[in-house]
Amino acid sequence: MVFLCCLHCALAMPLAPGSAGERKRFQARAENQIEATRALRRQTQDRRDIYVDQFRRWLLEERGISYRFLIHQKPADPERIAALLVEYGKDLYYAGKAYGIYAETINAVASSRPLIKRQLTAAWDLAFSWLCDEPHDHHPAMPISVLAAMSAVSLVWGWPHFTAILLISWAGVMRIGEVLAATRDELVLPMDCAPGTSFMLVMIRAPKTRGRAAKHQAARIDQSDIVQFVTAMYGEAPKQTKIWPYSPATLRKRFNEVLTALTLPTTKTGGQRPFGLGSMRPGGATWLLRKTENSEVVRRRGIGGFQPRSWRSICRRCW
Repeated sequence: MVFLCCLHCALAMPLAPGSAGERKRFQARAENQIEATRALRRQTQDRRDIYVDQFRRWLLEERGISYRFLIHQKPADPERIAALLVEYGKDLYYAGKAYGIYAETINAVASSRPLIKRQLTAAWDLAFSWLCDEPHDHHPAMPISVLAAMSAVSLVWGWPHFTAILLISWAGVMRIGEVLAATRDELVLPMDCAPGTSFMLVMIRAPKTRGRAAKHQAARIDQSDIVQFVTAMYGEAPKQTKIWPYSPATLRKRFNEVLTALTLPTTKTGGQRPFGLGSMRPGGATWLLRKTENSEVVRRRGIGGFQPRSWRSICRRCW
């Protein structure tokens, strides 16, 4: 009996690290909060939580239904959930809300009960009709002439960091959020590499396409004048120095001020969108396509196709 009690106690002990490698991972994961969700970023999950709260209030106030009961009932009733999402989507549509709110609400509800994810066809049919009625309005591609003019004005005004953001996002075909999140440690300049390297790389810590493309991505910049400018700006900076040390609102404000100085529109006129921070990536991609006439090169640049492992041998730094 004593032996059986001791054996039971031993089997009831919680899992614990049993080797040096497990203890190291145990210490590294101690402060992490892991969740059973496919949301790629914390910001995405926070935004979905807000949309779910709005849907929950609508259900309770307009239909008298508890969201918790609707989602967690067994067995699940995806047809009813989809029908309610369709009604909610119509209310959002006629209230003038953006399409993204409805799409993310569907994603959030599907994440709450993954079993019904592929059974919300009716809700996505309404979303498709919404897009057909209001197609996406893409950012206009910024030509190199406008980029050069904006860079010249910002340098005259004493805004070198603003100029660096424009040049890196345009030449690297990068999303503006990726550039704002970058630090000196993510820049791989020619001075950091083996002799003979003429290009620079920007390592992307959390690429948007890491779920369906390479998990480790980097943007490549070949233009020698831009590489020289960025090297002069950040070559001797500490590793944790932000590429853009100010707020995103300051960047948007300065962008509009430079457009105004160049007598370029800053608001939508005649159905034509003005240049914005989202114009840098398509502008660089368009220039690269005209320069190389190689769509595969542009595609690889656009998804950050330069993986650190492929050029690790030329870099002196340890990744």
